[in-house]
Amino acid sequence: LEHTKTLKTFEATTVVDDADQLFAALKIRLKEVG
Repeated sequence: LEHTKTLKTFEATTVVDDADQLFAALKIRLKEVG
């Protein structure tokens, strides 16, 4: 059970990291266009 919980936390963290990178890339694109 503990292993599954850790895995779920890891997955959630990965999703957050991906969103952060996506947002950063978006801001860079906006700077280039603007």
